[in-house]
Amino acid sequence: MQEELQVEELAETIREHLNTRQELAELKASEKISGVIAGMLSGLLVMTLLFITFLFFSIAAAKYICYLKNDPWSGFAIVGGINFAIALVVLVFRKRWLSFPIRNRIIRQMFKQE
Repeated sequence: MQEELQVEELAETIREHLNTRQELAELKASEKISGVIAGMLSGLLVMTLLFITFLFFSIAAAKYICYLKNDPWSGFAIVGGINFAIALVVLVFRKRWLSFPIRNRIIRQMFKQE
């Protein structure tokens, strides 16, 4: 009788331990995922602000070139060509400059020890 009670207590303790370990694993996973998502969202916000800033500077530069050349469209064509060249360079080097660093940062965030 005493041994059956001890076996039941041991089984219950093991169940509680396994449930606790499962909860801990779920909490750690949710912490990692929320950290990655928060990092991605903050990066997206910064990139959006940088894009808007770049857009306004491009328009200002185009207007200034139009003023200097006394032509209403040449500045926009010149700035558009420069922006197109920048876009081509980014397109060519996107894996090295964007994909790999972003992937590595996400992996480091996921496996970061605290």
